[in-house]
Amino acid sequence: MIKDDTRTIPADATLSDLHRLCATTAAAFREGHYLAAGSRDQSDKNLVWLAGLMGAAIFSTQALLAAAPLSARLVAFVPWTLGILSTMTSRLLGGELQNRSDLQHFKRISMLDLLQLETDRALIAKNLRPIIEVGTSANDQQSKAIEQLLNATNAAFYLAHVCFAIGVVGAVTTIILWAK
Repeated sequence: MIKDDTRTIPADATLSDLHRLCATTAAAFREGHYLAAGSRDQSDKNLVWLAGLMGAAIFSTQALLAAAPLSARLVAFVPWTLGILSTMTSRLLGGELQNRSDLQHFKRISMLDLLQLETDRALIAKNLRPIIEVGTSANDQQSKAIEQLLNATNAAFYLAHVCFAIGVVGAVTTIILWAK
């Protein structure tokens, strides 16, 4: 057995077995990448709509909030403004995240495709192991940077939603308290 800490590639695996493992892994990675791209597209559309709603809310509630003092109007306007900035930040970070993720995906898929042409079983196992083992790829610098970028992108994404909700509550409260 060719062993390491987390996974085992059987020493008696035939060349055909290793090629099938490479092909299956590549197909799974492609499917996962396709699903992630769909999710990113949906999140991006959500952010566009959210920014538009907050911008429209700022302009459309001016007359409704006119009777309230400036400090009360800011209870709605400041969160919406911050929310718009958060959507822009999330979209910018998301674009960089997509570029880095796509590059990492390309490198892995390219290696898996090349390994299907290789005839040296030991060389295939050596190059396949870091690709299929979660712990190995999660600890490289590129994966750590992508993970940090993902966390920052998600934080900005959810902050935009929270700001939208706070702005709505602030606007409704202000309208109720200072309505004429």
